[in-house]
Amino acid sequence: MKKIRLFTAAALAACLVLTGCTGSGGGEAESAASGNSAESSAVSVSGNENAQGEEMDFKFIRLSENNSSAEDYVYEAAAEEDGGVTLVYYTAFGYASDERNMVREIHAGEDVRKEIARLLSECGVKAWDGFSESDPDVLDGSGFSLSIELADGSSIDAYGSNAWPENYYAFSGYLKGMLEIGMVEDTDFENFTYAAELPESWVDTVHVRYNDGFTTFFLMEEGKEVSLASIAVSSYGYEDYSEGDIRAGVLTKDGEIAYYVTVRNHDPYPGNISSVEGENIAAELPEDLRVITESITGLDGLVFETEGGGGLYEADARKMYDKARSLWLNIFLAAEYPSGRTQIKVGDRVYDSAFASYESPSPGTKEGLRELFLTHFTEAFTDYLMNKMEEEGDLIERNNTLYVPARKIEPKGLYGYGYVSEVKQVDEDHFIIIVHVSKAAEGDELYTYSTSEDFEYHVERNGEGKLVFADFPYYDFQY
Repeated sequence: MKKIRLFTAAALAACLVLTGCTGSGGGEAESAASGNSAESSAVSVSGNENAQGEEMDFKFIRLSENNSSAEDYVYEAAAEEDGGVTLVYYTAFGYASDERNMVREIHAGEDVRKEIARLLSECGVKAWDGFSESDPDVLDGSGFSLSIELADGSSIDAYGSNAWPENYYAFSGYLKGMLEIGMVEDTDFENFTYAAELPESWVDTVHVRYNDGFTTFFLMEEGKEVSLASIAVSSYGYEDYSEGDIRAGVLTKDGEIAYYVTVRNHDPYPGNISSVEGENIAAELPEDLRVITESITGLDGLVFETEGGGGLYEADARKMYDKARSLWLNIFLAAEYPSGRTQIKVGDRVYDSAFASYESPSPGTKEGLRELFLTHFTEAFTDYLMNKMEEEGDLIERNNTLYVPARKIEPKGLYGYGYVSEVKQVDEDHFIIIVHVSKAAEGDELYTYSTSEDFEYHVERNGEGKLVFADFPYYDFQY
């Protein structure tokens, strides 16, 4: 990654003026990691006066944090022969994992190295060696693991789970702030997986926040952050949050989709923009995001392919299937999920309300249900379902509530949960979604599934050009 200016050590360290190297660290996290760029010439430290100005030179630092997630957030600092330091930020599944998802790497000068060395001394980091504490009363929360190799050959190792040594956030906040916050210094932008062209007006004005999968661009207005936009790179699918989100395209490797790229507009409120520069940037943002989107290219063997609108990616197929499956279960297997439903008896048949009371909005009429079906299924398949339900007496409308038969699966637990395993393209308007489903075999215990089966779901475009299911052979119940 290049062309993003590193805040000066003094400016970044200013966030520590508010906290200092005092206290246990628990309440200091937000201010220490905020990355505000207020001017300051030094870090003010209290509670360790004898250490003022001293340095504790180091060879290598690795700080790993986990916040109740599968990923560890790792920050490293390696001293260089020229007196500078290389800072690296990445995520990994496990502290010792060799697989890294790089977020940022920067090369800083001797001033930053000395600032880190001074903080090691002033925060009393040597006293952390051997720290190993946890709070057994906290089930989730966060933790850290720290290892430091000092220049004199000694080492420091510390570990905590919902427990931190004194002055922890003062030190970690500086290191993280250096890596998580930058400023646009050039129009050329790279972030390991992609490169893009940023607007000239952003240079020396717009700040950058680096996160795993997200790069956020923001302005500082009257001491507060005003988010402008972000570029989201995800292996799970496009990030859909608002109508203004741009599905830029996909990054492929060897013909396979590796990442989905979404360019997002954070819609800054005009009242939050106080400067003329900020107002101009906000006014030009829609066009700027289009230019950014069109300029994206892949890096490190990745090829960027624009979203043409003609394909069906697995991520979208998963969303389609999950939403249609939820509707299907509400209508045809409501009795399997009785919570929040009402029940009536008509003749010798028992009916459950098709939708739970907490599900809103829900259709209360047959015509409303037909309209809902049409958002997921073709008109032909919708008419088939509605006619079949009418013939079988499987749909009753009472007091703006729809009721369906209290149908349960026998034997319960015949199938496990299915997942989309493949998408096949038939032509531009027709696709087949393959759903792999775990299945119980004879002799299996309840809720055990020793076999599996693939189901094919045919998808085609409706009159509005939207992809919908032409059939839905749900494995627990079919007409």
